[in-house]
Amino acid sequence: MQEALNLTSNLTSIPNKGSCFSVTIPLAEGIVVATEKILSKENYISTPQLTVWCIDDDINNLDAMRTLIQKWQCQVHCVSSYDECLNLTEQPDLLLVDYQLGNKENGLTLIETLRNQIW
Repeated sequence: MQEALNLTSNLTSIPNKGSCFSVTIPLAEGIVVATEKILSKENYISTPQLTVWCIDDDINNLDAMRTLIQKWQCQVHCVSSYDECLNLTEQPDLLLVDYQLGNKENGLTLIETLRNQIW
């Protein structure tokens, strides 16, 4: 999957201390967002900047993602199934999709379906 998405990952681990995982994601071509909108303290504190869809069949993962992403002042929609995701109406700015969604469905197929139906 990492190769399909052109991602690079890194792992740094110190025994008995912890580990740090990172993923480098290439920039997408498309809409340019004005920097002042992102950096504006007033906008950051008072208004969610992004709409994020989290799709995972593990409810614990969804709860953790929702908690973290809401702390970043983003609007979050968490769904646990392929069909549930297709019923969302607000267009996302970001998708966080698990690869294995159960029922022999996978995240890459879901993303392709969303691109064809929504965008």
